[in-house]
Order: sequence, then C-alpha cells, then structure tokens
Amino acid sequence: MVTAIRFATSLLAKIVCSGFKVVLGLTAMSAILMGTAAPGFAAPVVSTFDASNDGWNISGSDVGVYTWESAGGNPDGYIRYDVTQDGAGGWISAPSQFLGNWSNLDGVGTLSYDHQIFNLGAAVFLVNVGAIIVGADGSSAQQIITLDPPVVGSWETFSMSILEADWVITTGNWSSLLANVSSLSLKIEAVGNNDQPGDIDGIDNVFLSDTPLSAVPVPATVWLFGSGLLGLVGMARRKKA
Repeated sequence: MVTAIRFATSLLAKIVCSGFKVVLGLTAMSAILMGTAAPGFAAPVVSTFDASNDGWNISGSDVGVYTWESAGGNPDGYIRYDVTQDGAGGWISAPSQFLGNWSNLDGVGTLSYDHQIFNLGAAVFLVNVGAIIVGADGSSAQQIITLDPPVVGSWETFSMSILEADWVITTGNWSSLLANVSSLSLKIEAVGNNDQPGDIDGIDNVFLSDTPLSAVPVPATVWLFGSGLLGLVGMARRKKA
C-alpha cells in the first residue's frame, strides 16, 4: 500500500492532471499520508513539460536548435531538439529539484523518461539514449542504452535503476557521487549522423523515484476512491505511446 500511495500521487500529476503542475502538492500529500518523509532525496520528482521547459537546459557544446513545444508530447508539452550538424551536443541538464543527496535512492531508485525520434537524419551509424550524473566532488557515472533497431515516430519510455552495477563509473566512486549529485544530464540527441545533418528528437515526462525499477512501470489504470487522496495503480514495465 505504501508503494501504491507513492506512485499514485506522483503519477496523478502526469496522467489525471496533465497540463497542470501539481507535483509539489502531490508529493507533500504523499509525505503526510506516509506519516514521515524519507531521509536524503525527497523523491519522487517529475517534469512533464506541459507548461514550460521546467528549468531544463542544453548542456555541453550545442550543435542544434533546442525548443520547448506546447503540443505533440506524451501528452502535451515536451522538449524538442533539431540537430543541425552531428557533434558533441544533444544533452539536456536537469534543474535543481533533481539534484542533491541521492544516497537513499541507492539500490532502490529509478530514473525514467519518454523519448521520441521524429526523424533519423542522414548517414545514421549509431542510435542510443542515456544519462550522466556528476557529483560535487567530481565523481561521475553514465548509463547508455543502445537502440537497435531504433523506433521512429512514437514515444518510448526508458528506465534506469539507481544501482551501481548498471552504471559505468567514469571518475571517483559511486557512494561519494550519490552523496551530492550536482548535475544530471539526459541524452536527447539519439542518433549519430557522421557529421551530416542530424536527427530530430524529443524528451518528455522525466521521473526520478525512490522505488525499484520492477515497481516503476507506467500505469495501465488508476482507480480513485474515497476522498480522492488515495489511488491504486496497475502498471506495466515499459510502454509505447
């Protein structure tokens, strides 16, 4: 029941109340229902991009056009990236509410987001998505998901466990990294185009939770009962819009 309450409250923001930013209120309500807040990172945190870019921005060298679109997402708003030339760009960085002490997410947390390839572009040689996390002490880790074959023209949900075995530690160590996450970047540019005019991609519904991957899937139904404060969620691990 505890897990159902956590996910019902966070996912209502994306499903039942699409287009209306109620994430903070729902998270607070969850804490009240739970009786106490968990130490460390106050998950879940959600960006639906329905009203704005939610504070996400391009990170690294930029070789494309980055825009917030009010329609066409999964559903409603999303972040779009049009690659003008293949290169090192195509990563977007998270706002402060996704950062901080992730120690309590270790082994149980999940990072997920929706991604769509609208156009593969020319001279395709590699297609992948993923994430990079960096700690205040310089520690860093990345997780890359290769798409073979890639799906074009529909939204897909990708989920990553906050589990050391699933990430490549590039510098430092896992524990110190999670103790103070200072940067989270998601790979919005999915396609390598061998320096040719590139792909068009989108990201929607970024979700950082304190529940394991096996319990995080996208809901198939949401049942509301009583005063509407509680929900029971039936879920499937990966969805295609």
